[in-house]
Amino acid sequence: VSYKLKTPKSPELVPQNYISDSVAQSVIQHLRWIMQKDLLGQDVFLIGPPGPLRRSIAMQYLELTRREVEYIALSRDTTETDLKQRREIRGGTAFYID
Repeated sequence: VSYKLKTPKSPELVPQNYISDSVAQSVIQHLRWIMQKDLLGQDVFLIGPPGPLRRSIAMQYLELTRREVEYIALSRDTTETDLKQRREIRGGTAFYID
């Protein structure tokens, strides 16, 4: 599987230091599977036991492909509007970003 790397628009949002010198074979298989899904334009949903492994695999993939990440914490109080817009304050003025 091969992937053409693109230059990120916001390089500061690309994860760093998630890939170590020795990556487990099972993680490599997961990364390959994610890349195949990505090349096909399909969504990926990682399922597993509680712990940091799923996030680590996702961050490793983003680091490998030089893609930006945006973390969104979900709770039962999260609404659709919360996902579509966020409020930022700059220079003492509040405004919404899609």
